[in-house]
Amino acid sequence: MAQTDLKGPDASAPGLTRRQVYEAQIRRRSMMVAATSTGAVLLALIVFIPLAPGWEGVKKSFFNADVFARTFPGLLEAFLLDVAIFAWSAPLIFLLGLLVALCRDAQSPALYPLRLFGILYTDVFRGVPVILVIYLIGFGIPGLGLPRPWNSPYIWGTVALVLTYAAYVAEVLRSGIESIHQSQRSAAASLGLSHSDTMRFVVLPQAIRRVVPANMNLFIALQK
Repeated sequence: MAQTDLKGPDASAPGLTRRQVYEAQIRRRSMMVAATSTGAVLLALIVFIPLAPGWEGVKKSFFNADVFARTFPGLLEAFLLDVAIFAWSAPLIFLLGLLVALCRDAQSPALYPLRLFGILYTDVFRGVPVILVIYLIGFGIPGLGLPRPWNSPYIWGTVALVLTYAAYVAEVLRSGIESIHQSQRSAAASLGLSHSDTMRFVVLPQAIRRVVPANMNLFIALQK
């Protein structure tokens, strides 16, 4: 049997080869199958979930329109506050995380205290649950009776988030810094760059670019 020529022109579709027509048919078929299966699943959920014995209780607890209408303004206000806390926390987290990562990358024996601080900081704040840090700092410090505005739980809650997530960001940045090959530093040194200039112009631009996906995951978790 002669093999079908998928490269020749197709008379039913001017300008398209038979392969292109075949691939378009496969895409349409896949989309139809996906749409059909999705519709079947949604239809099954709509039909069978209300038949469950406890559906009325679930509907009253989670799908009550009156309760939603009463609580929506408060939810919207809380959501805007959440976005605001995220907006001013994210830059602080990145800066503190970068500082801790640089401390952990310190190679000079004279800077060993900074390296030790970075190790202890990341180990402690990554080991303690976030909710516990928020309770201890976000609600504990305002309980000391400090004068306004330093008794605000929003300020100290932000501090708790910054301290906790900066430890995770520091480890991600440190992994990015260590992923840069030593030849990059050697090449920078051969050009006469100091250690700080090498870190600023050679290592950090590459390291930060490499760890963008991992840091985005952390910032998404922060927003939630």
